[in-house]
Amino acid sequence: MPWRFAAIGLGLLAAFSFAPPFAPPTNTSSSHALRFPEERLGWNSGPIGGDDPFFFGTLVPGQSFHRRYQRGTGPKWIDTIDLFVALERDDGSDAYGRWSSKLQWPGPDWNVERRLDARIWDLGTEAELSVAERATGTERAVIYTWRPRDRGLWRESWRSLLALEASPLRRERKRAVVQLVAYSPWRDDPVALDRARLRLDRFIALFRDELAGL
Repeated sequence: MPWRFAAIGLGLLAAFSFAPPFAPPTNTSSSHALRFPEERLGWNSGPIGGDDPFFFGTLVPGQSFHRRYQRGTGPKWIDTIDLFVALERDDGSDAYGRWSSKLQWPGPDWNVERRLDARIWDLGTEAELSVAERATGTERAVIYTWRPRDRGLWRESWRSLLALEASPLRRERKRAVVQLVAYSPWRDDPVALDRARLRLDRFIALFRDELAGL
């Protein structure tokens, strides 16, 4: 019954209110800087400029990055992967941008066509797989999105309500969000979309250790 869950929550809050004070936690995760190879086995990368701060949030050096990895000199949809990674900020100012569903498409000028749950076997993690189309033109994209150390909407809401991140039950490392994007030039070609997803899977296999450590 809903009232029972509410009573449990109020009881927990009351218990915390009578608990003895404890020293403010030393958050070791805030000093964890993101490190990721900029090149490997023919893949080279560079920063993606012009990010919309209202979409991606403010990118903090060492705590977030947005890079384009490319192998060879072909068009963007041939052996090209966009990687966006961000750590949760201490002040929670980026909670909406980083943990909302809008990262299931590449940017503000895209629309989600469909989405489904997926499993990334090389990382042993659940992810969201989405297909998006550009609002103008014929370009489409396949996107993987996952959030290391995130426990889902309801559990995270309770953690926030009970202020567990300011208690001894805090996480050792902050949450993170990872977005991988592969592009396809043709709107109505399912084979091209399959190839885009295959590029994502191959990229994950190549950078498996680094992605697993985010």
